[in-house]
Amino acid sequence: MKIKILKNIPIIIFIVLISNLHISCTKNNEEKSPLKAFRDSTLIQGNQLKISSEHIGEATYSLLIDSILVIKDTKNTDYAFHLININKKKYTKSFGKKGNGPKELAHPMGLNKNIQSENINTYASTKNKIFTYNVDSLLQKNDYKPYYIKKFMGEFLMPVQIQNGLFITTGPFEKGRYRLTESAQNLNKFIFDYPVDSEHEEAPNESKSMVYQGRFKLQPEGKRFAFATNRAGILEIFQANNGTISKVIDQHFYNPDYKVQSKYSVPIYPNNKMGFTDMSATKDYLYVLYSGRTILKYRKKFLYGKHVLVFNWQGTPIKHYKLDKAVRCISVNKTNSLLYAWAALPEPALLEYAFNH
Repeated sequence: MKIKILKNIPIIIFIVLISNLHISCTKNNEEKSPLKAFRDSTLIQGNQLKISSEHIGEATYSLLIDSILVIKDTKNTDYAFHLININKKKYTKSFGKKGNGPKELAHPMGLNKNIQSENINTYASTKNKIFTYNVDSLLQKNDYKPYYIKKFMGEFLMPVQIQNGLFITTGPFEKGRYRLTESAQNLNKFIFDYPVDSEHEEAPNESKSMVYQGRFKLQPEGKRFAFATNRAGILEIFQANNGTISKVIDQHFYNPDYKVQSKYSVPIYPNNKMGFTDMSATKDYLYVLYSGRTILKYRKKFLYGKHVLVFNWQGTPIKHYKLDKAVRCISVNKTNSLLYAWAALPEPALLEYAFNH
């Protein structure tokens, strides 16, 4: 299969998913609610920050670097990212010019902090490159351009740097769930199996790779990282050490409900409960946004959620916060005291929540 086709797989799946809303529901997988892993919940009220949102179409990722909130935007036609100064409560600038030019981004995927600095990384899928931006330079220079730290050769969907020179990625992989590669391409191996699902034992691994896509999140100042699926209740925590990856814990709450139409056409059913749709991380805690919503009921807002689940980096449940508004992406400050989340009220808005745990 050509790489060009593989890059469009997420878009194709979403179109097929929407077109299959009439499909009758299958038997639900036996499931356990992630909320039941916590003893109780605390309802917290958000404070809407008076920040101009006219530049932002829809925030799908966010990352807090000191007082600067970086937002990834899918609907802005000109730029992929925006900077907001939290302390000044002010929109600062947009960057990541969309396009096919030498320093432009057509379809950037993901947003992660660079492990070696205060830079931020994103994967430009049409160029097979991880680009990195320096936040201070972005703030100071109008003509600042990113540089790339890695070009990938092969079938990758969302590679992330987890150690100096070591990258992990998802993709349409038959040999394993994740793929490890080095900068020099000396290491190229598949690790770990796809989640156990008795209802889909015969499904090809390539199909499972589409269903079990999700997001990586790195532990700041640490060696651990997490991966969470957005179509099911599955959260995994790993440790990277000298080029090896070990699994710390697998929080497997429930599987997705889907149908294999062909190897790369895998629509989920409209009553499937969405899982963990975003994460934020500090040195001590991992914050996970849980949706639990269905496309059938929530349509375009099915990836939003009101539940923020706090785990430590051993995977132990710490706290369940229930937000007063449904949000799309979350970022927590270094002191674990404030959460920033993007909501649609129905106008786009940035909310601030106070934590206590």
